[in-house]
Amino acid sequence: GLGGMDLWGSMQQGENSWGPAMNLGPHVNTDASDMCPALPPGGETFTWFSNRQDNSLGNIDIFWTQKVNLAE
Repeated sequence: GLGGMDLWGSMQQGENSWGPAMNLGPHVNTDASDMCPALPPGGETFTWFSNRQDNSLGNIDIFWTQKVNLAE
């Protein structure tokens, strides 16, 4: 991983069937603890908590980004 705790994703391949886990990379993960992912209603964004130092307003902040499904 990239640091303390990283977030990973997987492509759903069918009911109760998932592909290999993939690290979400440096746009989400840092050398800090990135944790507690959530998919808010609407399905267009992805949120998580992080104690990253590069863009922090305090001890642990909420971050979000547009959710993009990647082609295999």
